Amino acid sequence: VDLPDPDGPTSPTASPWRITNSMPLRILTGPARLMSVSLTASSRRIGSVFSERSMRNGLPTNCVRKETRFLNGRGDVKVLWALWLIFAGFLAGINGIESAQAKPIKILALGTSLTQGYNLPPGTDYCAVLQAKLRAKGYDVVVVNAGVSGDTSAGGLARLDWALAEPVDGAIVELGANDALRGLDVAETRKNIDTVVVSLKRRGIVILLAGMKSPRNLGKEYAVEFDGLYPEIAAQHKVLFYPFFLDGVAADLKLNQADGIHPNEKGSQVIVRRILPFVEKLIGQIKAKPANAPTP
Repeated sequence: VDLPDPDGPTSPTASPWRITNSMPLRILTGPARLMSVSLTASSRRIGSVFSERSMRNGLPTNCVRKETRFLNGRGDVKVLWALWLIFAGFLAGINGIESAQAKPIKILALGTSLTQGYNLPPGTDYCAVLQAKLRAKGYDVVVVNAGVSGDTSAGGLARLDWALAEPVDGAIVELGANDALRGLDVAETRKNIDTVVVSLKRRGIVILLAGMKSPRNLGKEYAVEFDGLYPEIAAQHKVLFYPFFLDGVAADLKLNQADGIHPNEKGSQVIVRRILPFVEKLIGQIKAKPANAPTP
């Protein structure tokens, strides 16, 4: 049916046009293109019929292209994907920060049988007791036992790379006791321990150097030279220094095993109690150190 034109007949007439195929009803998947419209009598008739059909079927009569583009446009899909990726990356970053903050401090205990806990039941050695005491004080710390019975300073240096297979934040170095028991050249002992300290510092590891004392039966000259190498190395490289690892335990039969050399369970407790304040200073330096910064 053709509706009357303003200048035409006043009654509707049968239309020769096929209205049903005059407007393709397909969904647009790209941005709408601007169209120039010439208002003729025929276009007014087609537009009026489309508007009438749209209203009758509950469809919008304007902005059809704009709404379809918003819901189905490729550009909008890309924007949504980009926003989602940004959000996912933000969440991953937060999780990474939380993981880094939750990471415990790892301290390597590099030493001899005194560090290893020779002939002691599991959980009663120096490293295990030290870790337990630190955690009881609220420190999130793991103490890695890298003590080897009978090891000399040369042996400790030789296995340093192996001991550092896993990254650590700090190190407690207890080497040289077996050197003194064997009467080895003090110059070699000094060189080995110095190289261990330098290697650890190059890796950015904070160090606590534990001193040792020579048996007095090797003579005064040897004892002075040996005992003095530890504070000298610590001062030269500006690292924390604990003067004597066996302080309060050496020569005390109640705190040592039958051999009179290796601490018993009570002896381990005494060692930990006395060295603990120095280990806390070590942890303080680790915490104060900026991430990835080399040790001075």
